[in-house]
Amino acid sequence: KIFDHNRLLSTINFSNNNLKSIGLNTFSNLTATPFISDLSLRNNNLTSFEPWPFINLGKFTETNIDLSHNEIRKISNELDWSFECGLLSIMNGRLDMSNNKLTRLSDFQQTLIFPTFHDVECMWTDLFEFHGQNNEFICDCIEYKWIKMIQSPGALTDQMTCHSPIPGLPKNPKMVSLPLEALVCNHTCFQDQCHCIER
Repeated sequence: KIFDHNRLLSTINFSNNNLKSIGLNTFSNLTATPFISDLSLRNNNLTSFEPWPFINLGKFTETNIDLSHNEIRKISNELDWSFECGLLSIMNGRLDMSNNKLTRLSDFQQTLIFPTFHDVECMWTDLFEFHGQNNEFICDCIEYKWIKMIQSPGALTDQMTCHSPIPGLPKNPKMVSLPLEALVCNHTCFQDQCHCIER
């Protein structure tokens, strides 16, 4: 409750500490922190991601959230948050999750309860900027829709790369220029995470 109803508070910087977790309700109550525009938890030891950044990015005002340089590998949803495309569901701002341990973009959809992929695309507007370079992303047919969306005109993403090996391509190819026909799972699986065969 330390931040509750502080109408003068717009910036919070908890960077360069040894934080390992964030309380579920610390930043998820928009009535308590309605004017936060910049929030940095950069360079800590966070290991999981709860949807509170998306809750804050769904405000009418632009919000910048920096979770870069942590150890985030798990997407969880103890808040039981869900996102459904609608008039008041625009993500506005920047989410930096670069330099973490994320492996699958599709984990965001499966864990954070996007009813359809259309709801994911609805979130991913030209007002939303996602930074995810230097993670451990697997690129296969499971991620086909996500990578296709990243390659769409107007998608504000950085130069995310594929950590998993892809036959016939150089090491760590950029998602934005990855040939979509290369996203198959009929080759040796990477870390036993292939579950489909699709072109």
